[in-house]
Amino acid sequence: MMSTMRLFSQCRSHLAGLLTAAIVTLVLAPLANAFEFGPLKGPVHGNGNQVLLVILHGDGGPGRYDKMAAALAKAVPGSTVVALNRPGYGNGKYHSPGRGGASLDDLYTKPNNDALAQTLIAMRASLKPKKLIVMGHSGGSGQMGSVIGRYPGIADSVVLVSCPCDVPKWRMARRGRNTWQTSESPLDHVGGVARKTRIILVVGSKDSNTSPRYSEEYHAAARAAGKNVTLNIIPGATHTWSTLEPTVTNILVKEMR
Repeated sequence: MMSTMRLFSQCRSHLAGLLTAAIVTLVLAPLANAFEFGPLKGPVHGNGNQVLLVILHGDGGPGRYDKMAAALAKAVPGSTVVALNRPGYGNGKYHSPGRGGASLDDLYTKPNNDALAQTLIAMRASLKPKKLIVMGHSGGSGQMGSVIGRYPGIADSVVLVSCPCDVPKWRMARRGRNTWQTSESPLDHVGGVARKTRIILVVGSKDSNTSPRYSEEYHAAARAAGKNVTLNIIPGATHTWSTLEPTVTNILVKEMR
């Protein structure tokens, strides 16, 4: 009888422990894992709604940006950082629908840009962050540069790194002709950017892909239109992410705090 009672007591204690652990897990579960994404997907780091940072990779793919996202979430408590996969790109279980990735053909189209905008809107509505920041590198900035003009106020701050801000001119310089006839160009939408949105342009002085002149032209147009814009040219940096990352990281940490 005592053996049976002892076994019952042990089972009850074990069940109570499991229940307590389950409750703690639910309470402490990262807030970011529950919030709504919209059409695009990507890994999430952090669990706070003080600031939401969304990182958009370049046309080469998302592989190198997730580690940065994790480090930024750790560096700024109360933040949630998403390494978002642009339309047609994926890594592991996170794959975003749309045309992109290996096709490398007309990537900054209205449908692709609308999918990005819908994702950002869904994220903000669900997480309700005090501040939404978006950083895009190369093609990511090419998309976001048009989105902020077509969806005024969609982000509080944007960091456009190595921006192909004049897409037709950029394609002509790269390929000798512009085959991206349906891609949107940030320079065409600068007038629509909300005055409250902070625009930070970053480019390497030796970038032979998205030449500094594209950022300089966008900067001049944005200033003429009365927008809140700054331009940072990194001496000696190229289009390669490793030459840009330290400066961009410092800018993002300041914006997130």
